[in-house]
Amino acid sequence: MRETRGVRFKLLRPGVTREEVERAADVCATRGEGDREKLERVMLYGQSAECRWKLLHEYFGEELAPGACGHCDNCLHPLEERLGLSTPEAEAPAPREGPPDVSGAKRMKKVLEVSEGDAVRVPKYGRGRVASLEDDKVAVELPDGETRTFKREFVRRG
Repeated sequence: MRETRGVRFKLLRPGVTREEVERAADVCATRGEGDREKLERVMLYGQSAECRWKLLHEYFGEELAPGACGHCDNCLHPLEERLGLSTPEAEAPAPREGPPDVSGAKRMKKVLEVSEGDAVRVPKYGRGRVASLEDDKVAVELPDGETRTFKREFVRRG
């Protein structure tokens, strides 16, 4: 079988048995699970407050000198600083030897103050209601009944 546009399938050879189709479906399901696991890892990487270089080295099973790199967004602007819990001068890590930061670090956005039940909106997901709050995370119940968790900085009132 071959997948065509619009999530339709085309039979490539006649006489395919039900067992062959079920095996192919199992292979696709397994591949889909792997893809979801990879997506979850990418999302965790994006939401992590740890040093980006440390996370990448861990993923590839490589050693990295202890401490922060001093160049990635999380090292330049730690979560505590973004939440207003510390001053950047007091706890900024000393940068490692290496190329200068060219990321053009963005200004911190104002931390969202919401309560359970408040109407909010999230890019790509649209509007929803706050289901629960925990630290810097907001669980949002979406119109389809699904509940997803986002960092506060990605959630807007509305």
